Amino acid sequence: MINEIFIDDDIWGNFYAVEIPGGGTLTAEWGNGETEQATVKMIMFERNGLNREIGYERQCNNVRLSTDAEQGITIFGLLTPWTYSFCHYGQVSINTSRCPSLQKIWCAKVTSLSLSKNINLRELGIWYSDLNELDLNDNRALRALEIHNCDNIRELDLTGCPDLRYLVLRSCPSLRTLVLNEASKLDYVSFNYNTAIAGESEDELLTTIGPEQLMRIAMRNRMDIEYF
Repeated sequence: MINEIFIDDDIWGNFYAVEIPGGGTLTAEWGNGETEQATVKMIMFERNGLNREIGYERQCNNVRLSTDAEQGITIFGLLTPWTYSFCHYGQVSINTSRCPSLQKIWCAKVTSLSLSKNINLRELGIWYSDLNELDLNDNRALRALEIHNCDNIRELDLTGCPDLRYLVLRSCPSLRTLVLNEASKLDYVSFNYNTAIAGESEDELLTTIGPEQLMRIAMRNRMDIEYF
């Protein structure tokens, strides 16, 4: 099993979280040529190194994370300060294609995200990103999806996610088409008013799903639909 994550960022003050179930050795190869290792189950670190004592002047903008632990890396998170001014700065490129065991990804400010190799992915959260598209056709194990403040996504096809149970879409003003799997196991959906075809009404996004389809899913799963 190959477990590698590549990160290239220009955000100041971000934090990464990585979890290796059962523990294992995490190797970080930094863009400045330095290599660090830590034996952990879960670690949160800054881009100035796994060792928090490394000074600010040595911080790096890219890193390759890898492990040879049996269960591999299952959780990856990019945690960022959620201030209004921060939302306008920095971008991150993440490559998780060589980490098939990943089950949970949280990320922000991403410009590209390919998930076709992450067939074990169960939870995905994306915030403040410039993604134009999101292909989830190969993520049949996905159970929870949150997308916040992604201005450029126009279509979201979830027919390849039959096990999806939790869906949150907030402040995605360009989203015009949302397609759900008829066999969906959804039990919670939340939209806000900024996620609509024209933004004129809170109900307008439902017309892109198809109200009859949504009602069938809602009645079958006793689903709660929430608006903000």
